[in-house]
Amino acid sequence: MDFDFPVESPTFRPSLKRQSNPFLFPMVIIGGGMGILAAYGALALISGNSPLAKTPPIAVDTPKRDLNIRPPVIRSSFIPVEPSRSTKVVDSEPPRDIPTSADSPTLPPPEQPPSVQPQQPIHQKPVEQFGANDLPKPSAIASLTLNDAAIKVIATPEDTTVGNVLCDVGFSPNLLDANPGQKQYVIVASHLTNHSSYIQELPLHINGAGAAIEIRVTHQSRSAICELRPQFSLPGVGIQPMTINRATTIRKKLSRALDDAAQAKENMSAMTARLGGLQTQVATAQANLTATGTNPADTGLIRHNATMALPGLNRSLASQKKALAAAQDVIAAEAANQVDLTDLEQIGEYAQQIASVATIYVRFYVGDTTIPATVK
Repeated sequence: MDFDFPVESPTFRPSLKRQSNPFLFPMVIIGGGMGILAAYGALALISGNSPLAKTPPIAVDTPKRDLNIRPPVIRSSFIPVEPSRSTKVVDSEPPRDIPTSADSPTLPPPEQPPSVQPQQPIHQKPVEQFGANDLPKPSAIASLTLNDAAIKVIATPEDTTVGNVLCDVGFSPNLLDANPGQKQYVIVASHLTNHSSYIQELPLHINGAGAAIEIRVTHQSRSAICELRPQFSLPGVGIQPMTINRATTIRKKLSRALDDAAQAKENMSAMTARLGGLQTQVATAQANLTATGTNPADTGLIRHNATMALPGLNRSLASQKKALAAAQDVIAAEAANQVDLTDLEQIGEYAQQIASVATIYVRFYVGDTTIPATVK
């Protein structure tokens, strides 16, 4: 069966009705205006007439870099970005100071972290640099009377704990080999704390002997105590407290030893003869223990007398030997005792010069605050 389909002409197209957009014209006008403004701005920046081009630069204080120090290598996990074609790569050069003006703001340098900042020493001035007018007010001044073995200076702080208290000790010039014109105390020990001990030798130029002052600082309960102990030493006597009573006792002892040595020298011959006689008597008694008389009765009497006399003779012989040895020791020590007595006389002369004249400066303090003290 044949079907007839309608045939369309190739030139035939159905007509479409064009619809108008009311916003198209304003958008074209606005886009054109923005393009003109962008072009004007680009030309202004290139020519330098833009207000942005006339803004002064911001001055930044850039610290100068030491060229001899190699900058540290920074290891980063970021991937470096290669410069684009429009980017100009220049060689690095040392930073230059950027000129600043009065109107340009200046950024402050970055603050250094607290852990990097250097710490200031606690004691700004060493003890050796104290001059005539640099000493602070003392807590107390102790007079060196040489009456007691120890002088105690006691301070009881009220506004702080005793563990924070420090102590400085100074001697008057007549206790040291100071300058003739020195009128101020000389600090010999400083910043003493609990259980601190220091010995300052005195200028007593004697061969084999000497004098010193021992300084001890202790904290007890709520008090800080500074003990001053004058001492002297002799070769044959050792270290002794430098007091008038002790020096007098040692002087008497040495004088007595010298007298005993002189007496022993005079009695040495008699003591030696008596020792010889006792040795002879002991030998005879020992021989009589086995002696034989003219008859049995005489033999028994001789042996009985020897037996009875021998213990007493042995005791006398031992005592005589001991006395003779002691006399010999006294004579042998005579030279050393004489040296000690001579040195002690010089120490006594020095003690008379400083007794009740020399003074000791004692200062207890916390920071710059001096703590009052009493002398006992």
